[in-house]
Amino acid sequence: MVGRLDFTDLKTTTLQEFDTSLPPGIDVLFHNSPPFYRDLRLSADHPYSRVYFRSLENWQSILSDAYGWVLIDEAQEVSEAAVLGLLTRLRHQPERKWGLVATFNPFPSWCVDWFMRDNFSEEAKILFDKAQVRLNFIVSKIADNPHLRAGYKAMMEATLVNDPYMKAIMVDGDPEAALGGLLYFDRASLAYLGGFQAEPLENQPTYPDASDSLADGEILIWERPLLTERYYMGADTADGKGEALSMLPASGGSDRNACAIYRGSDNVQVAAIYGRQEEHMYARHLVRLGGWYNNATMCVERNRRSVLVAVRQLGYPNLYWTTKPTDMHIVQPVNLARQVEYGYDTNLRTRPALLGSFREALSMRVMRPRDKGFFTEAQDFLAGKVPAARPGKHDDRVMSHALAWEARKQLRPTRAMPELAMWGETLRM
Repeated sequence: MVGRLDFTDLKTTTLQEFDTSLPPGIDVLFHNSPPFYRDLRLSADHPYSRVYFRSLENWQSILSDAYGWVLIDEAQEVSEAAVLGLLTRLRHQPERKWGLVATFNPFPSWCVDWFMRDNFSEEAKILFDKAQVRLNFIVSKIADNPHLRAGYKAMMEATLVNDPYMKAIMVDGDPEAALGGLLYFDRASLAYLGGFQAEPLENQPTYPDASDSLADGEILIWERPLLTERYYMGADTADGKGEALSMLPASGGSDRNACAIYRGSDNVQVAAIYGRQEEHMYARHLVRLGGWYNNATMCVERNRRSVLVAVRQLGYPNLYWTTKPTDMHIVQPVNLARQVEYGYDTNLRTRPALLGSFREALSMRVMRPRDKGFFTEAQDFLAGKVPAARPGKHDDRVMSHALAWEARKQLRPTRAMPELAMWGETLRM
């Protein structure tokens, strides 16, 4: 099967070139209505072999067939899920060896991850291990393509002379340009801060209520709390499906809970939580760990309020807060209780500001993340109108560190307890 995301592009390029390049003497039957395919054989003494040409936009619909080989053109346009699905369809008999060939330009994609960065998703690792998949990568330059017309490279260089990013990808095939041109965070700062990555000294699995259940996450400890130190923490919440975790596959949804805890004196990460915990269990972990770190100032994302509500019900004493409607932390002594909003509301307006402040902290190298998972996510976090992880990747850890940096603004206990601040104003009157 030969596939591409859009069949129109496939038909006018790859399929057309396939028909043109057929050697003489090959017996070919052309089928030019959906589904498009070619039946080929060397002679009447041989059976026909069928080559399908398909769109991969709705790839789930073609997973009922068995294939001997799959060739994907412009594979950077196709999702990793589609490729993993097609790998499971490599079972056609009587072939004794199956394979998948992916041709791609090095735009940010699973292709760059697999073949240029040796960075694989958990789903890919599991499939590769079970199916004993072996990967080979062959670098191909413009000069290696015999089907291009003369002068094609010179034309591309002239066209892209004012666009070094596209030239690096389309002409030079530079894998670093694949992410460098779109990355939200400064690459030099990430490279420098990457030197502080470390394996945690303690790794404690988290479990659902049932003791016989599988672990649903982990608590990572790089440094135990110091009695004289102040700490702050940010808590990103998952997609709201956690309470139905028992009805979902083992991996749950795509979103994860993530928390990052920092030391206040020098902004070094000391602990983290990550996983697919149910909301009320995640809240318990936050309260327990935050309390252990001297009641760390905690900034919880409040878009999905169930975690924040549970944290408040558990009586956590040091929550990040804002005032309505200005969010300027101006304490008004009149009806203060009605003006306070706990947590951070991440929306189209506040998300760029939150991430911009965090990016500045990383660029100034003020923060010291230690979590390797954070750096993996940061390298896949792209700039745009709304900064976010590229499709198929996660940004939960990135958001938790950004929320932690926001929590640092209220590190003083009097700022974290608006009721106390109000009483202080009253006593001075």
